[in-house]
Amino acid sequence: MHRIDFNHISDKYRMFFDKGTEGEGALLHQEEQVMRLADQFGASVQSPNRRVTGSLFAKRYNSLLAGALYLWLFHGFGTDLSRDVIKIRLNGISLIFHLYGERSFSGWTDEEYIRHMMIDNAAPVFRLIASHTTIPEKNLWSHLSYLLAYWNQEWLRNELSDVLRNRIEDVYLELAKTYSLGSGFHACEDPLHTEHAILVRDTCCMNYRLQGEDRYCYTCPLITDERRWEKYRNAHQKEQALPEIAADKIKECAKVASI
Repeated sequence: MHRIDFNHISDKYRMFFDKGTEGEGALLHQEEQVMRLADQFGASVQSPNRRVTGSLFAKRYNSLLAGALYLWLFHGFGTDLSRDVIKIRLNGISLIFHLYGERSFSGWTDEEYIRHMMIDNAAPVFRLIASHTTIPEKNLWSHLSYLLAYWNQEWLRNELSDVLRNRIEDVYLELAKTYSLGSGFHACEDPLHTEHAILVRDTCCMNYRLQGEDRYCYTCPLITDERRWEKYRNAHQKEQALPEIAADKIKECAKVASI
């Protein structure tokens, strides 16, 4: 296991292993505080209604679950996701997570830790968000399914030992089988990067409902593939020598069960 770069964790997943500033944010096990924070988040993004707020709040919340899974797989580090040792706060339109649990997960299996993630954290948090904002709970699970599929693909692009690669694949299969997190998206051929897929959501996150022009994500199921490629290319403008996307590369996305 490599040494944990906590700057990387905070940059990628917005996780900080401290109690944060006293009086700021919401304690995750205090439902009224979380609902109030969700409403504040909605005001920050100028959400048109609570349903849009709930969708986008959960979409950002899922970063915590992805980060915890990364730490578990790559570093053998079990993040305590018990709701009474987590505080979340707003930073602009982002969610920041402060974690201060001291629970030991030594000797836990992958299946046991995944259950901790899903049952002790994701399930009750999604129920609360759905109840408060009227967004269907299944939409929130679909957002999580998409994000874990995205990170699974990104993690497997790294140079990994066979042991770690197999473990990542096995854990993803466990998430898909036991918690039905292998659906909620489909894959398109990436015309800019070989051996890579563009994942398209099956359930819109409703970002397009926010104020401003063209707020659709390139992962949105509501736009055409031609528009998707254009937005995808614009999102990768910083890459050097991007090839032009030939017309014969613009194909209708084929739905697949997983990647």
